[in-house]
Amino acid sequence: MRLFDDIEIPKNRKPASDYELICSSKKPDTIKCRELIEHWFDRFPKDKLNEFLGRFKSKVTEHHAGALFELFVYNLCLSLGFQTTRNTIGKIPDFKIVTSTNETIFLECTISGDSISKDPVHKNSNRLHEKLNEENLKYWIKIEVEKAGPNPIPEGKLLRIIKSKVNLLDYEQELLNARKENFSEEQLISVDDWEIQVSFKAKPTEIFIESTDNIGLFIGGLMSIESPKYLAQALNEKRTRNYEVNGVPYIIALNSLEIGLTEYEFLKALIGDTKKSGFFNKNKNTSVSGVLLTKRLNLWNVREPNLTLYHNPWTKRPINENIFNLNQVKIEFTNRNYKLVRIYGDGETMIENMM
Repeated sequence: MRLFDDIEIPKNRKPASDYELICSSKKPDTIKCRELIEHWFDRFPKDKLNEFLGRFKSKVTEHHAGALFELFVYNLCLSLGFQTTRNTIGKIPDFKIVTSTNETIFLECTISGDSISKDPVHKNSNRLHEKLNEENLKYWIKIEVEKAGPNPIPEGKLLRIIKSKVNLLDYEQELLNARKENFSEEQLISVDDWEIQVSFKAKPTEIFIESTDNIGLFIGGLMSIESPKYLAQALNEKRTRNYEVNGVPYIIALNSLEIGLTEYEFLKALIGDTKKSGFFNKNKNTSVSGVLLTKRLNLWNVREPNLTLYHNPWTKRPINENIFNLNQVKIEFTNRNYKLVRIYGDGETMIENMM
């Protein structure tokens, strides 16, 4: 059984999902990612595969991302040398791992959605992506929202202005510039109380001919940042009271889909601030040993994942950092301040004092 189907997408139709896009892509880097994920799937336990495949091939982003993340975490555990068992029964965590020193750890996977897709006022921002990617442009476009207006982003007006700016560019000159720089100088667009910076990068000819993706980068500003809110929601759904862990160390593996998530925002969800306590607290969630954070894991970046294990400073079930060859963070409190002890995969440590 194969994970990816052979899909040919007509030129007059865009892919219906990330899954369709990667199945149909002929780009060498995409093919390498596809082959790696297929290899992971070959090692994946075969119980309830139809349910897994349904989620992996889903057009719903979070369903697909959740299945991909489970596949990634399972193979990560194998690569770390752990005996790994997959569970498909409701109240037992996704995976049970047994380390080389015979320590048992439960691990549950979850997804935290991005603020843009969850915010009702700005939900049509996805339509801007869709409209831009329907255009046959010779450029990648970087969009940075400086100020969000009170109403949804005016994607029609913004698209017309972007196209007018593209028409003024000299493609051959911009292609030369793209070899020396990332994106061109930013230009400010003011429309319907929105202030948006745009810049451009010329695509090489061979990419332009086949490309259906014109978004080079899309950066924040669409709303007040609510990453900690959605991170906390995802973590709270995976508290140990919802699972049978029987006193065994327990890790929540979290893939945040938030665009541009900072460590400050994540730490706010974990340890809180002066107004609100976080998920890690000496009076709650002490049976959670830590959170393994992955940022925006998707089909195209699985070979270079961004992941860090954050240890719960108040846990009753600590885990030995030496069994994980991963970047890790231990949080240590001193009076009203705290410090981060960073433990890198190569064994190097660094202490960072925080306020």
